[in-house]
Amino acid sequence: MVCIGSILIVDDEETFRESTCRLLQREGFACYSASDAKSGIESLQAHRFDALMTDIRMPHNPNLRVVQEARKIDRGMPIIIVTGYPSTETAIHSIEMSVAAYLIKPLDFEELLPHVQAAVASSRNRRALSAVRERLDMVLSDLANAESPRPTHEKG
Repeated sequence: MVCIGSILIVDDEETFRESTCRLLQREGFACYSASDAKSGIESLQAHRFDALMTDIRMPHNPNLRVVQEARKIDRGMPIIIVTGYPSTETAIHSIEMSVAAYLIKPLDFEELLPHVQAAVASSRNRRALSAVRERLDMVLSDLANAESPRPTHEKG
């Protein structure tokens, strides 16, 4: 099966984390997991992911630390928050950090899947656009260099 995107799931609930990984793998995603914010941040620093799915209440995650660090590492990576403890405060904080989705546990996989698909598609499109921009910048630079007058050597 072709990998359609990579996802990191950071959640201290082992059953949710592992079952969600298995379900996403069946859909064609490469899925990685971490059991707390600290190991999740280490994974984000070591690998590139198309999307991050994270819980709020877990060890080493004050003030949505994993989301804050993810934004520093890859500003545009889509982030999906999945929490069993929703609050107005965390919802507002999530909006301020431009999360792609704020979902409440327990949730049905059919409810989660479209959010994951959209997040990965957004990430892949952003990277493709970035690659096109880089190529365009190189072409424009080459054109500018080709148009600039070359120094002539006078013999005297």
